[in-house]
Amino acid sequence: MRSDLFRCTVSTQFAAVLSATILLTAAPTLLAQDGGTAASPTAESDTQAVQHVENFVHYVLIGKAELALAAGQAALDTGVSDEALAVLVDANDLSERLDRAVTRSRSMGEVAAVATKIDAKVENGRKALARDLARIDEAVGMLTGTLRQQMLARERLAAADEHAVPALLRVIEKADNAPLSSKSVTTLVEMKRLSVLAICAALPSVDPNTQHTLIGVLADIGWPTAIPFLADVASDSSTTSDVKNAAESAMKRLGATSTNASAQYTALAKRFFDREETLIPHGNDSTNNLWSYHATGGLSAAAVATNIFCDAMAMNMARRALTLDSTNSGALSLFIAANLRRENTLGSDAMEPTGYSPAFYATVAGSQIASGVLSLAIDSGDAALVRDAIGALAQTADAKSLTTGGRTPMTECLRFSDRRVRLDSALALADSKATESFDGAFSVVPTLASAVSWDGAPRAIALGGVSEDRNAIDMQLTEAGFTPITNASGLAEAVANIAAADGVELVVLRGDLDAIKAGYQAIRANAMTYATPVLAIAPMLQDSAVRSAFGNDPSIAVWTAGGTIDTFRAAASSVVAAVSGSMVDEATALGYAAEALESLSSLATSHNAVMVATEAEPTLLRALAERSEGFKLLVAETLADFGTSTAASGLIDAALVASADAQIALLDAATIAVRASSARGTEKQIAGVTNLVSSSEGATAEAAGRLYGALNLGSAEAVKLILN
Repeated sequence: MRSDLFRCTVSTQFAAVLSATILLTAAPTLLAQDGGTAASPTAESDTQAVQHVENFVHYVLIGKAELALAAGQAALDTGVSDEALAVLVDANDLSERLDRAVTRSRSMGEVAAVATKIDAKVENGRKALARDLARIDEAVGMLTGTLRQQMLARERLAAADEHAVPALLRVIEKADNAPLSSKSVTTLVEMKRLSVLAICAALPSVDPNTQHTLIGVLADIGWPTAIPFLADVASDSSTTSDVKNAAESAMKRLGATSTNASAQYTALAKRFFDREETLIPHGNDSTNNLWSYHATGGLSAAAVATNIFCDAMAMNMARRALTLDSTNSGALSLFIAANLRRENTLGSDAMEPTGYSPAFYATVAGSQIASGVLSLAIDSGDAALVRDAIGALAQTADAKSLTTGGRTPMTECLRFSDRRVRLDSALALADSKATESFDGAFSVVPTLASAVSWDGAPRAIALGGVSEDRNAIDMQLTEAGFTPITNASGLAEAVANIAAADGVELVVLRGDLDAIKAGYQAIRANAMTYATPVLAIAPMLQDSAVRSAFGNDPSIAVWTAGGTIDTFRAAASSVVAAVSGSMVDEATALGYAAEALESLSSLATSHNAVMVATEAEPTLLRALAERSEGFKLLVAETLADFGTSTAASGLIDAALVASADAQIALLDAATIAVRASSARGTEKQIAGVTNLVSSSEGATAEAAGRLYGALNLGSAEAVKLILN
């Protein structure tokens, strides 16, 4: 939602410029969000900037892309500060029209990027003005001024929300102005949930009188996020009796059912891990605050990217839970899971200050904790996190830990909607060499076999809209690098197609807001798609509403109908990467196939009776006939380890028609299988081997001779060769 704080009633250009000039004179140290330098535009450049923005809006709304692009870039080139531009836009009643222009621009190629920059400057300017510390301090002082001053102060502080808490807290701590302290308390309560996290950060460290006051504020706000912090203070041996009683009373008012602070912190960590939207103060902002209190500096905030805010908070809550109870396994699993997910978002920047990687914690904590992490990951539907947890558990757990006990998340992963998750779990279970049957054991080998036939092409399906719309989407998917499977009007009609394709990497959803909401719910309720990335195609007029409806859900991206293929490709690729970790390709498939073949060989040579490797034989024989020659050699090694007469027969056929480069290796693989199975070959195969023995020379002849001897065809051919 756009702030109305700086919307002015004046409409003339002169008044707008004058207001900006006064503002900048009063607060010369405001920093521009994008450049980090002091804002100091001239009235002339401001006038030019707002005129260019007006022209930009006009040209976008009448569909003149080239003129809009030129006007928008000209506005940016004036160097107007974010703060000044925000004042100018609001003073000239441009806000509503700019909103419409930004939405309309999304189908206008390069214009969309310029529109996004202008919109960001305006929003950043509004936030910078509202959160300027000097203005906040001034507003706090005005709380006991004239009625007009009090009204302005409340408006400013409401716009500043949690950013005003430090200033208000300083007044309460100082306790030398009772009327101002009282107004400060009232203002904190009026901020409701937005002030809670900042207050809670300060609560354990302030003096008892301030603690008592803040507890009253939290009780009046009534937001249950405060419960763990109240329980922490109440259970602290250094807390005074009156503060303890106040904290316990406040907990009851907030509906607490337990006074165990560690358990309460763990519960709050889980809510943050689940990314409950109500816990994010500013879900539409690029950053949110992590609050801390220090004896020398008081309450302060560190801004973190919104996409990792919940994970950072989950880690903080879990860390405090572990401080209070080092045996809290649930808190440890949450800390590790949130840390891994934070790393997936940040990449190489996620190293802990201690120097240990998130993966280190995932393994050093042991298999029981890693199993808990995997359970959390599955429940979150985060395929990339699931794969991380599988990797940690596979390195630390034995077969019994993976397959027995209460919940066995590793076996659950065999039914996960993401192909790579299924393959990772099958590889881990196969490598565990389980000797006792377990839930899902029957699907391990078929899952490994599916890797051998996988070509790596990312599959996608289009749902919703009319047939013509879906067919057009299929063309876009193909151009964007996906392989579309037969589309359908809804998920119910598509289930069979998705199953036949062994799952899809992306679901594209077309329709109006209500249809997209209903379709998304159906997708998340189905076992084959509940963790599949979704790309929603929104009608232009409902674009903002669709984006708002899905807030901070990283598993769905929104693309505006009519946009360019480049923006379509970018949206599709980004949501797949966000959910699954990366796009799949041929190299991905080859890597999994090689690992699967190695695991199948290991199962075969160990004669595992729970996961019977030879069940993959038909798939491998097809690959031996259809795949590239280099790939055939990998398959041949595994078939040789199977040591069955069927494998031997397939290998002989492949060897007889192979090129010279591959023929020796295939002949030797066939020899191994023949020796293990005592196969004798068909008349056609025997004739082919006999002919190869007599017509070849060198290494090929020697390999053919070994196979001939293994087939136990007698010595006649050897005598014939000697005599000739």
